[in-house]
Amino acid sequence: MATKSMQEINNEHFNKTAVDYEKMPDVFEMSQKAGNTIVDEFRKSTSDERVKNAIALDFGVGIGLSGQPVATAVHHMVGVDAAEGMLKRLHEKLATEPELAHLQSKISTVHHLVTAESPLPEPEATKYLTEGKGFDLVFTNFVMHHIDDVKGTIQTLGGKLLKQDGWLIIVDFEDKPGSESFHHHHHDHAHGHSHGHEHGRGHGHGEHAHGHAHEHGQAHDHHHHHHEQQPGHGPSGDHHPIEFTDAKGERLEFVAHHHGFKREEAEKWLQEAGLVDIQSAHAFGMERTHPNGKKIWTDVMMVKGRRP
Repeated sequence: MATKSMQEINNEHFNKTAVDYEKMPDVFEMSQKAGNTIVDEFRKSTSDERVKNAIALDFGVGIGLSGQPVATAVHHMVGVDAAEGMLKRLHEKLATEPELAHLQSKISTVHHLVTAESPLPEPEATKYLTEGKGFDLVFTNFVMHHIDDVKGTIQTLGGKLLKQDGWLIIVDFEDKPGSESFHHHHHDHAHGHSHGHEHGRGHGHGEHAHGHAHEHGQAHDHHHHHHEQQPGHGPSGDHHPIEFTDAKGERLEFVAHHHGFKREEAEKWLQEAGLVDIQSAHAFGMERTHPNGKKIWTDVMMVKGRRP
Protein backbone atom coordinates (compact mmCIF):
# COMPACT_ATOMS: atom_id res chain seq x y z
CA MET A 1 0.00 0.00 0.00
CA ALA A 2 1.36 3.42 -0.93
CA THR A 3 2.51 5.64 1.91
CA LYS A 4 0.06 8.44 2.57
CA SER A 5 1.34 11.96 2.23
CA MET A 6 1.40 14.33 5.17
CA GLN A 7 -1.41 16.26 3.49
CA GLU A 8 -3.62 13.17 3.23
CA ILE A 9 -2.95 12.12 6.81
CA ASN A 10 -3.75 15.59 8.11
CA ASN A 11 -6.90 16.02 6.09
CA GLU A 12 -8.28 12.57 6.93
CA HIS A 13 -7.71 13.11 10.63
CA PHE A 14 -9.21 16.58 10.81
CA ASN A 15 -12.10 15.82 8.51
CA LYS A 16 -13.14 13.08 10.97
CA THR A 17 -12.62 15.00 14.17
CA ALA A 18 -13.75 18.57 13.42
CA VAL A 19 -16.61 18.42 15.92
CA ASP A 20 -14.37 17.10 18.70
CA TYR A 21 -12.54 20.40 19.05
CA GLU A 22 -15.63 22.21 20.19
CA LYS A 23 -15.79 19.92 23.23
CA MET A 24 -12.39 21.00 24.55
CA PRO A 25 -12.88 23.30 27.54
CA ASP A 26 -10.17 25.86 26.82
CA VAL A 27 -10.29 26.04 23.05
CA PHE A 28 -12.96 28.72 22.77
CA GLU A 29 -11.28 31.03 25.29
CA MET A 30 -7.91 30.72 23.63
CA SER A 31 -9.39 31.21 20.17
CA GLN A 32 -11.32 34.29 21.24
CA LYS A 33 -8.19 35.79 22.79
CA ALA A 34 -6.26 35.18 19.59
CA GLY A 35 -9.00 36.62 17.39
CA ASN A 36 -9.35 39.69 19.59
CA THR A 37 -5.59 40.18 19.44
CA ILE A 38 -5.76 40.23 15.63
CA VAL A 39 -8.56 42.82 15.65
CA ASP A 40 -6.80 45.01 18.24
CA GLU A 41 -3.48 44.97 16.41
CA PHE A 42 -5.08 45.69 13.03
CA ARG A 43 -7.03 48.58 14.54
CA LYS A 44 -3.84 50.02 16.07
CA SER A 45 -2.16 49.88 12.67
CA THR A 46 -4.83 51.61 10.61
CA SER A 47 -8.07 53.59 10.87
CA ASP A 48 -11.40 52.46 12.26
CA GLU A 49 -12.88 53.15 8.83
CA ARG A 50 -10.42 50.82 7.14
CA VAL A 51 -11.05 48.07 9.67
CA LYS A 52 -14.79 48.34 9.04
CA ASN A 53 -14.32 48.16 5.24
CA ALA A 54 -11.51 45.57 5.21
CA ILE A 55 -11.46 42.29 3.36
CA ALA A 56 -9.52 39.80 5.52
CA LEU A 57 -8.07 36.36 4.87
CA ASP A 58 -7.86 33.75 7.63
CA PHE A 59 -5.09 31.30 6.67
CA GLY A 60 -6.12 28.03 8.33
CA VAL A 61 -9.64 29.04 9.32
CA GLY A 62 -10.58 25.64 10.76
CA ILE A 63 -14.05 25.75 12.29
CA GLY A 64 -13.73 29.52 12.56
CA LEU A 65 -13.36 29.95 16.31
CA SER A 66 -10.64 32.62 16.25
CA GLY A 67 -11.90 34.08 12.98
CA GLN A 68 -15.25 35.08 14.50
CA PRO A 69 -14.03 38.29 16.23
CA VAL A 70 -12.25 39.30 13.03
CA ALA A 71 -15.27 38.62 10.81
CA THR A 72 -17.40 40.67 13.19
CA ALA A 73 -15.06 43.66 12.93
CA VAL A 74 -14.33 43.70 9.17
CA HIS A 75 -16.48 43.94 6.04
CA HIS A 76 -15.81 40.38 4.88
CA MET A 77 -13.55 37.47 5.82
CA VAL A 78 -12.36 34.70 3.51
CA GLY A 79 -11.35 31.54 5.34
CA VAL A 80 -8.92 29.22 3.55
CA ASP A 81 -8.44 25.64 4.65
CA ALA A 82 -7.16 22.39 3.18
CA ALA A 83 -9.42 20.13 5.27
CA GLU A 84 -12.93 20.09 3.86
CA GLY A 85 -14.41 18.60 7.03
CA MET A 86 -13.41 21.70 8.98
CA LEU A 87 -15.08 24.02 6.48
CA LYS A 88 -18.22 21.90 6.46
CA ARG A 89 -18.46 22.17 10.24
CA LEU A 90 -17.88 25.94 10.08
CA HIS A 91 -20.80 26.36 7.69
CA GLU A 92 -22.98 24.13 9.86
CA LYS A 93 -22.24 26.34 12.85
CA LEU A 94 -23.00 29.52 10.89
CA ALA A 95 -26.32 28.08 9.73
CA THR A 96 -27.52 26.64 13.05
CA GLU A 97 -26.12 28.74 15.91
CA PRO A 98 -28.21 31.90 16.47
CA GLU A 99 -25.29 33.87 17.92
CA LEU A 100 -23.40 33.39 14.64
CA ALA A 101 -26.30 34.28 12.30
CA HIS A 102 -24.91 37.78 11.74
CA LEU A 103 -21.72 36.26 10.32
CA GLN A 104 -23.32 34.09 7.64
CA SER A 105 -23.00 36.78 4.98
CA LYS A 106 -19.64 37.98 6.25
CA ILE A 107 -17.67 34.73 5.98
CA SER A 108 -16.90 32.82 2.81
CA THR A 109 -14.58 29.84 2.63
CA VAL A 110 -12.19 28.32 0.12
CA HIS A 111 -11.14 24.67 0.22
CA HIS A 112 -7.62 25.04 -1.11
CA LEU A 113 -4.00 24.14 -0.59
CA VAL A 114 -2.21 27.49 -0.58
CA THR A 115 1.05 27.48 -2.53
CA ALA A 116 3.33 30.16 -3.95
CA GLU A 117 2.21 29.09 -7.42
CA SER A 118 -1.50 29.00 -6.52
CA PRO A 119 -2.27 31.23 -3.54
CA LEU A 120 -6.00 30.97 -4.31
CA PRO A 121 -8.02 28.98 -6.85
CA GLU A 122 -10.49 30.42 -9.33
CA PRO A 123 -12.80 32.23 -9.13
CA GLU A 124 -11.35 33.65 -5.89
CA ALA A 125 -7.97 34.43 -7.45
CA THR A 126 -9.55 36.76 -10.00
CA LYS A 127 -11.94 38.24 -7.47
CA TYR A 128 -9.37 39.02 -4.80
CA LEU A 129 -5.90 38.94 -6.31
CA THR A 130 -6.07 40.58 -9.74
CA GLU A 131 -3.95 43.64 -10.45
CA GLY A 132 -4.16 46.20 -7.67
CA LYS A 133 -6.16 43.93 -5.40
CA GLY A 134 -5.32 41.73 -2.46
CA PHE A 135 -6.39 41.50 1.17
CA ASP A 136 -6.30 44.39 3.62
CA LEU A 137 -5.50 41.90 6.36
CA VAL A 138 -3.99 38.41 6.21
CA PHE A 139 -3.87 36.68 9.58
CA THR A 140 -3.14 33.28 11.01
CA ASN A 141 -3.51 31.88 14.52
CA PHE A 142 -1.50 28.96 15.93
CA VAL A 143 -0.49 27.80 12.47
CA MET A 144 3.14 28.71 11.95
CA HIS A 145 4.53 26.32 14.55
CA HIS A 146 3.40 23.46 12.29
CA ILE A 147 5.21 24.83 9.26
CA ASP A 148 8.56 23.55 8.10
CA ASP A 149 9.50 26.56 5.97
CA VAL A 150 8.02 29.45 7.90
CA LYS A 151 10.05 32.01 5.96
CA GLY A 152 8.68 30.78 2.63
CA THR A 153 5.14 30.73 3.96
CA ILE A 154 5.40 34.32 5.16
CA GLN A 155 6.71 35.34 1.75
CA THR A 156 3.64 33.75 0.14
CA LEU A 157 1.16 35.30 2.58
CA GLY A 158 2.79 38.73 2.54
CA GLY A 159 3.82 38.81 -1.12
CA LYS A 160 1.01 36.96 -2.89
CA LEU A 161 -2.12 37.52 -0.81
CA LEU A 162 -1.59 40.89 0.89
CA LYS A 163 -2.41 44.09 -0.96
CA GLN A 164 -0.09 47.08 -0.92
CA ASP A 165 -0.37 48.78 2.47
CA GLY A 166 -2.07 45.68 3.86
CA TRP A 167 -1.10 44.01 7.12
CA LEU A 168 0.06 40.49 7.93
CA ILE A 169 -0.58 39.54 11.57
CA ILE A 170 0.56 36.26 13.09
CA VAL A 171 -0.36 34.88 16.51
CA ASP A 172 1.46 31.81 17.77
CA PHE A 173 3.23 30.22 20.72
CA GLU A 174 6.13 32.19 22.15
CA ASP A 175 9.28 30.37 23.17
CA LYS A 176 9.96 31.81 26.63
CA PRO A 177 11.55 30.37 29.76
CA GLY A 178 8.89 28.69 31.87
CA SER A 179 6.41 28.51 29.02
CA GLU A 180 5.35 25.25 27.40
CA SER A 181 3.51 25.00 24.14
CA PHE A 182 0.65 22.54 24.19
CA HIS A 183 2.64 20.13 22.06
CA HIS A 184 4.49 19.09 25.17
CA HIS A 185 1.30 17.80 26.68
CA HIS A 186 -2.17 18.36 25.29
CA HIS A 187 -2.07 20.49 22.18
CA ASP A 188 -5.54 21.37 20.98
CA HIS A 189 -5.58 24.79 19.36
CA ALA A 190 -8.17 25.91 16.93
CA HIS A 191 -6.52 26.19 13.54
CA GLY A 192 -3.72 25.45 11.24
CA HIS A 193 -2.31 24.92 7.86
CA SER A 194 1.12 23.44 7.78
CA HIS A 195 2.54 25.03 4.71
CA GLY A 196 6.16 24.85 3.62
CA HIS A 197 8.62 24.79 0.78
CA GLU A 198 9.76 21.25 0.07
CA HIS A 199 13.45 20.95 -0.61
CA GLY A 200 13.85 17.27 -1.21
CA ARG A 201 13.96 16.33 2.47
CA GLY A 202 11.53 14.60 4.75
CA HIS A 203 9.50 15.98 7.60
CA GLY A 204 10.36 13.14 9.92
CA HIS A 205 7.62 10.97 8.47
CA GLY A 206 9.32 9.81 5.30
CA GLU A 207 7.41 11.84 2.76
CA HIS A 208 6.96 15.45 1.72
CA ALA A 209 3.59 17.13 1.78
CA HIS A 210 3.16 16.35 -1.91
CA GLY A 211 5.99 13.92 -2.46
CA HIS A 212 7.93 16.28 -4.71
CA ALA A 213 11.22 18.03 -4.17
CA HIS A 214 11.14 21.83 -4.36
CA GLU A 215 7.39 22.03 -4.05
CA HIS A 216 5.59 24.53 -1.88
CA GLY A 217 3.40 22.27 0.22
CA GLN A 218 0.82 22.81 2.87
CA ALA A 219 -0.41 20.17 5.24
CA HIS A 220 -3.14 20.51 7.74
CA ASP A 221 -2.85 20.67 11.52
CA HIS A 222 -6.01 21.59 13.37
CA HIS A 223 -5.95 21.18 17.08
CA HIS A 224 -4.97 17.57 17.29
CA HIS A 225 -5.54 16.42 20.78
CA HIS A 226 -4.56 12.77 20.87
CA HIS A 227 -0.82 13.11 20.59
CA GLU A 228 2.15 13.57 22.81
CA GLN A 229 5.81 14.16 22.24
CA GLN A 230 7.73 10.92 22.05
CA PRO A 231 10.91 11.15 24.16
CA GLY A 232 14.08 10.69 22.19
CA HIS A 233 12.30 10.63 18.87
CA GLY A 234 13.33 12.96 16.09
CA PRO A 235 16.16 15.23 15.03
CA SER A 236 17.63 17.98 17.12
CA GLY A 237 16.70 21.60 16.53
CA ASP A 238 13.24 23.05 16.07
CA HIS A 239 11.69 20.14 14.19
CA HIS A 240 10.40 17.32 16.34
CA PRO A 241 8.09 14.58 15.11
CA ILE A 242 4.84 14.76 17.01
CA GLU A 243 2.89 11.54 17.27
CA PHE A 244 -0.79 10.93 17.83
CA THR A 245 -3.36 8.39 16.75
CA ASP A 246 -6.11 8.58 14.21
CA ALA A 247 -9.68 7.35 14.67
CA LYS A 248 -8.52 3.75 14.19
CA GLY A 249 -5.75 4.05 16.75
CA GLU A 250 -3.01 4.08 14.13
CA ARG A 251 -0.03 6.21 15.03
CA LEU A 252 0.46 9.38 12.98
CA GLU A 253 3.51 11.58 13.03
CA PHE A 254 3.99 15.33 12.56
CA VAL A 255 6.91 17.68 12.49
CA ALA A 256 6.42 20.92 14.34
CA HIS A 257 8.26 23.84 15.90
CA HIS A 258 6.59 22.73 19.09
CA HIS A 259 8.48 25.10 21.37
CA GLY A 260 6.99 28.09 19.55
CA PHE A 261 9.07 31.00 18.29
CA LYS A 262 11.34 33.75 19.51
CA ARG A 263 9.87 37.12 18.68
CA GLU A 264 13.15 38.36 17.16
CA GLU A 265 13.14 35.33 14.87
CA ALA A 266 9.59 36.06 13.72
CA GLU A 267 10.39 39.72 13.11
CA LYS A 268 13.34 38.71 10.93
CA TRP A 269 11.14 36.50 8.75
CA LEU A 270 8.72 39.35 8.11
CA GLN A 271 11.62 41.66 7.30
CA GLU A 272 13.08 39.14 4.86
CA ALA A 273 9.64 38.91 3.19
CA GLY A 274 9.86 42.63 2.42
CA LEU A 275 7.39 43.83 5.04
CA VAL A 276 7.91 47.07 6.94
CA ASP A 277 6.67 48.69 10.18
CA ILE A 278 7.30 45.35 11.86
CA GLN A 279 6.30 45.00 15.50
CA SER A 280 5.98 42.13 17.91
CA ALA A 281 4.54 41.80 21.40
CA HIS A 282 3.57 39.31 24.05
CA ALA A 283 -0.12 38.85 23.25
CA PHE A 284 -1.27 36.92 26.31
CA GLY A 285 -0.44 34.06 28.62
CA MET A 286 -2.81 31.29 29.53
CA GLU A 287 -2.84 28.49 32.07
CA ARG A 288 -4.18 25.22 30.80
CA THR A 289 -4.98 21.99 32.61
CA HIS A 290 -3.72 18.77 31.10
CA PRO A 291 -6.14 15.80 31.38
CA ASN A 292 -3.76 14.30 33.96
CA GLY A 293 -4.29 17.40 36.11
CA LYS A 294 -0.97 19.12 35.46
CA LYS A 295 -1.12 22.88 35.03
CA ILE A 296 0.60 24.17 31.90
CA TRP A 297 1.48 27.82 31.34
CA THR A 298 1.65 28.93 27.71
CA ASP A 299 2.79 32.27 26.32
CA VAL A 300 1.40 33.59 23.06
CA MET A 301 3.07 36.19 20.86
CA MET A 302 1.96 38.51 18.07
CA VAL A 303 4.08 39.74 15.17
CA LYS A 304 2.86 42.02 12.38
CA GLY A 305 4.15 43.86 9.35
CA ARG A 306 2.87 45.97 6.46
CA ARG A 307 3.43 45.41 2.76
CA PRO A 308 4.91 48.67 1.38
